[in-house]
Amino acid sequence: MSSFDHKYAHLRLPLKDIKIATDNFADENIVRRDGSGNEYKGQLVLSSGQLIDILARRLDPRWGQGIKEFQTEIMMLSNLNHQNIVSIVGFCDEDEEKIIINKFEAKGNLYEYLSDPVTLPWTQRLQICLGIARALSYIHYDNQRSFSVIHRDVCSFKILLGDNWEAKLSGFELSIMQPAAKRQGLILDYPCGTHGYCDPAYIASETVNHKSDVYSFGVVLFEVMTGRKAHNPDNRDLKFSAKTAKSHFENGNLNDIIHPDLQKQMDQGSLKKFSEAAYYCVNDQRSQRPNLDQLIFALDQALKLQLAHEESLSLKEPSTLADEGTLSNYWKGKKLEHLRIGFDAIKSATNNFDETCLIGKGGYGWVYKAELEHFDPYATKGDRESEVPRRHSIVAIKYIIPREDAQGEQGFTAEIETLSCCKHPNIVSLLGFCHEHPH
Repeated sequence: MSSFDHKYAHLRLPLKDIKIATDNFADENIVRRDGSGNEYKGQLVLSSGQLIDILARRLDPRWGQGIKEFQTEIMMLSNLNHQNIVSIVGFCDEDEEKIIINKFEAKGNLYEYLSDPVTLPWTQRLQICLGIARALSYIHYDNQRSFSVIHRDVCSFKILLGDNWEAKLSGFELSIMQPAAKRQGLILDYPCGTHGYCDPAYIASETVNHKSDVYSFGVVLFEVMTGRKAHNPDNRDLKFSAKTAKSHFENGNLNDIIHPDLQKQMDQGSLKKFSEAAYYCVNDQRSQRPNLDQLIFALDQALKLQLAHEESLSLKEPSTLADEGTLSNYWKGKKLEHLRIGFDAIKSATNNFDETCLIGKGGYGWVYKAELEHFDPYATKGDRESEVPRRHSIVAIKYIIPREDAQGEQGFTAEIETLSCCKHPNIVSLLGFCHEHPH
């Protein structure tokens, strides 16, 4: 038994257990494909009997990721413990299979949401970037370890998102470990990483240090800020480079490349702080790039400015951020109380939101099909003036994912107001709504 096998034996998982967890690597469980292999979601029963959601990355031997990279990722993740770094569950090295098992992060990766400012608004983007900055600070500078880590492949693909959109840095197979005392030094090594994110100074000199991670993170910051992708094989028109972003920053016309719907959400002070941080990260001279402490401070300031901006807006529009009691009065004022449906009735109609009733899902939430009693918009008034005409029919129920920010409440209110006022054969009819905290 090698020293690696002995040291990490507690993380080894049988191939048969992983096959059971992923339904024998079924295509419907694939969550991502790339050149290095496929990633599968699944449910694994641990030796303790606990059932957990997992992400199994099954490496493709044709891609050529060797035993060194495989073992590097296992070593790194088993020695790193931070709330913004993905958690390793185990690995499998059996029957020529090489599989790394991580905890499943429900929202996927950051890359998927870059061009979607509705699902991933500016405030949430700031929080994600701050989380990754803290993860990088931890791997670079944590004083509790005798070694420092250079990631070498920071990109939006490698930033995973949990249930509550918390950021998790992943993809440590190319990382380098060096003694903490030598963390400021350069390491001679052949350039690697994802095209569009790799430090040009690293490519030119074939030397790498922590500031190469800072450059890559700067590219991610520009992606997050603009809603454009540095690596976009599907749409070259929406692809952009750090060079393009730098040019727009220097010419004072950043707004030309920022997604217009994202731009509407931004406090200008927050944008200024954030864009400056991104710009300095991609400086051609590594020595001129900020360290992680400076980045964390700048991103924290950008977030605070944005939150203050949103709070000031909420004071101007109290109805959109009202509590449940105030909202109840709000609906009455709008004469929409007849459309209210109790949460228990919806829960019963969908069999407690059973998957058999699920007909669609997206970043906003889920859509269920069910039979439900609701207001009848086509009926005449009842015999008594106070009687509300009702009927049973098959309906579509949109269950919106709860959000902590103001925009979720605003969007919910706006949709009800709009649909209740619009009557047209080609516009969907609003039959009711439910607003019972937190649903």
